[in-house]
Amino acid sequence: MIRRFCREILDVFWPISKGMRVTLKHLFKVPITVQYPVEKLNLATRFRGRLFNKMEDCIGCDNCAVVCPTSCISMDLVRKPKDAPKEFTSDGTEIKILVTRFDIDLTRCMFCGLCTIPCPTECLTMSEGYEHAFYDKEEWILRFGANTKNPELLALDPKKQDEKAAAIAS
Repeated sequence: MIRRFCREILDVFWPISKGMRVTLKHLFKVPITVQYPVEKLNLATRFRGRLFNKMEDCIGCDNCAVVCPTSCISMDLVRKPKDAPKEFTSDGTEIKILVTRFDIDLTRCMFCGLCTIPCPTECLTMSEGYEHAFYDKEEWILRFGANTKNPELLALDPKKQDEKAAAIAS
């Protein structure tokens, strides 16, 4: 009888003591809390954030839209007329097709990065933007294209972010 009583007490206090050991172990560690709006987390080097397309370098190959598993990229392409002046990307590739509409629906995107791999001019990249808070669903559709002059989309360009950081530091 006494033996069973002691066994039941041990069965109750043993898990409690294990939990207290875990608590005490973490009690004396340095906290890792980040004060978010002021401080930002250091992102991993292979972090995949919001998509950005540098339209000046886009040749309209449509590889990104074809390889996308969720079909979140939609494009309208127009072949340039023969008499139009030649345009080239930053790496020297001739632009033969105009991209009049390049939309990325972030509500369907799974941020896998597969669309950035087949891009021959490397104009489609994953930026380090991870703050995706919007009030309207329409804001989740990133609209790039020949006539887009949206400064918010330019702010997503990783190279522009580096330039701004260098300007602030100096």
